[in-house]
Amino acid sequence: MSGAGQAMTSGRFGRAPKPKNTRGVIRRLAEEMRGSRGKLLVIVILSVFIALYSMITPYLIGRVVNAINGGGVATGIIVAVMILCILESLVRLLQGFLMAPLGQRIVHNIRVKLFSVLSTKTLSFFNSHSSGDLMSRMTNDVDAISTTIGESLASLITLSVTLIGVFVIMVALSPLMALLVVIIVPFILLLTRMITRHTKKLFVEQRTCLGRLSGQSEESISGYQVVKAYSIEDRMISSFRKSNDELRGVGTKAVVWTGLLMPVSNVLGNLDFILIVIAGALLSAKGYMEVGLISSFALYARQFNRPINEIASIISTLQSSLAGAERCFEIMDDTNNEALEGRKSEKRRIRGDISFEHVFFSYDGEHPVIRDFTVDIKSGEKVALVGETGSGKTTIINLLTRMYEIDSGRITLDGVDIRDYSLEELRGYFSVVLQDAELFNASVYENIAYGFDTIDKRRVEEVAESVGAASFIRRLRNGYDTVLDGSGTISRGECQLLTIARAIMKDSPLVILDEATSNVDTRTEAKIKRAIDSMTEGRTSFFIAHRLSTIRDSDRIIMMEGGEIREVGNHEELMAAGGRYSEMYRLQTPVSQRDGAGERLG
Repeated sequence: MSGAGQAMTSGRFGRAPKPKNTRGVIRRLAEEMRGSRGKLLVIVILSVFIALYSMITPYLIGRVVNAINGGGVATGIIVAVMILCILESLVRLLQGFLMAPLGQRIVHNIRVKLFSVLSTKTLSFFNSHSSGDLMSRMTNDVDAISTTIGESLASLITLSVTLIGVFVIMVALSPLMALLVVIIVPFILLLTRMITRHTKKLFVEQRTCLGRLSGQSEESISGYQVVKAYSIEDRMISSFRKSNDELRGVGTKAVVWTGLLMPVSNVLGNLDFILIVIAGALLSAKGYMEVGLISSFALYARQFNRPINEIASIISTLQSSLAGAERCFEIMDDTNNEALEGRKSEKRRIRGDISFEHVFFSYDGEHPVIRDFTVDIKSGEKVALVGETGSGKTTIINLLTRMYEIDSGRITLDGVDIRDYSLEELRGYFSVVLQDAELFNASVYENIAYGFDTIDKRRVEEVAESVGAASFIRRLRNGYDTVLDGSGTISRGECQLLTIARAIMKDSPLVILDEATSNVDTRTEAKIKRAIDSMTEGRTSFFIAHRLSTIRDSDRIIMMEGGEIREVGNHEELMAAGGRYSEMYRLQTPVSQRDGAGERLG
């Protein structure tokens, strides 16, 4: 969908995807950490030290209380507590220094893997996913994983060890009082389960809405010319506002539900603390417990309840990060839209014989757009594909370069099935010029020499001269060093000239030109035609054109209709046949410009 079309669409959201397996996502994140086991071990050891500090400190404070209550002093214990406090702070600082690069390294690896996977996808995948949504997964969702690893992992380890250690110590000191402390746990677990059940769905929906909003923003901005031309700014803003309102609503619900957990848990913890103090006072009054032990248990109750509350809060917040990780792994694990690699082999010289053998293809698996396409093309032959829009011309080219995989039949290059070539090798044999000129945010030199490890500036300038692009390049502010950043520095026709120069620069044995001269004027077209004639000399070449006058000199013209071959022959033969090609040619060409065959038919 075009940018403007996307901007104009509203209410196109549907239902959010159901939440996936949380355990599976956590297990997958753990697999991504395999290469960092050494650092993780150090972090775990530091977490155990922090937990031990949390376990020992209440006991030492209880000793201090008993000493003071008995009229003594506890200078040594107080000093020990102060030293432990300083060490604990230093250990937390060291833990933070270790976690930050670890989290960023893992996120870096995930982002590289995700981008690498995207590079293997077929065109059908990109046709079914908006570019904005994919960009959101690459940025927002991956950053969410960084939050999970960088901020939450160390806390979960420390809190879990603290929770277990404090429980063991409490049971050892007084099983009865320990029972009073842990009586709150089932209520907090039940509360956590209820809340995370809601937040999990909300965070998945929030990530999905954010991806859609990013897609709408990106496509609206990239299609701003259409938006301006149709004066639909207000409608675009209204559509964006609606999408943004939906994201705000989902985000608000997620934050509210997440925010409920900590306050309610604190209330339960405070009630439990009061119960412990009352029970301890009664036991102390009857001589069953020392005052210092009561103080220790009061602190242990805090130490026990705090990890439970914080773990519950972290788990609830983690739903957002896990939802982002889910979306990344969803793309990384989807193999349905990956182009299948053939055998690996080095690039070699080829003749350029191509054969289509009973090829069938459909985009959806149900409605064929190419039907029984069969034709043999000899090396060095110039073949033109013509027909009305939607007849399947560009689809044939995409099948030849394996942008899509055929449903049945076979396509061979020099007698070898193209599926037996590696994608890199196969596509390396083609120089391609598409109707939509794609340039990159790089200099003119780099755009023309795209795909080359080094830039031969003299060769680039020769090629630019051959297609008539040198004159406008020299007028640019920095000439060939001008960076093409999409700011309107050059026109669409000039962009097309550069893509044609890029194809000539590649100097491949097979050439594809899909409406290569559609964006240039007649005078420039004549210059380009001379360059194309030179480029295609002795090479197997495919031309797609709606202007039939541009393909008259082709060795063979294939007239397509409804995905099938209707007529085959050169220009003179098809004109003499008086079929569909002849009719289209007469409609496009003034009588004074027709050739002899055209005049006889007229």
